[in-house]
Amino acid sequence: MWGLTAKPDGTPGPKSLDNLTIGLIYTPELVIDKLRLTGGIGIYAKHHQYGNFTQLYQRLGARYYFTDHISLGVNVRAINFMLAEFLEFNLGYTINWKRL
Repeated sequence: MWGLTAKPDGTPGPKSLDNLTIGLIYTPELVIDKLRLTGGIGIYAKHHQYGNFTQLYQRLGARYYFTDHISLGVNVRAINFMLAEFLEFNLGYTINWKRL
């Protein structure tokens, strides 16, 4: 959240909730054994630069499951398939709930 406060020279700017970004996204996954490829399209519900509900964005990524529960992944979020906004790395733990 604070990455949006960076100044052009890379120094941090003022921190406030005005820089909070919220988006809604539809993200299907393609499962190939332990590898999951994701791609999605979303819309910004709140964004200080693009406004509210006016800008679409895309997300492409991959996640690999080392065990049944532990995964590591990377996503890139872009505007108009060419302006990358965020590179996201994630480490996950999946909880498999037993059915009652």
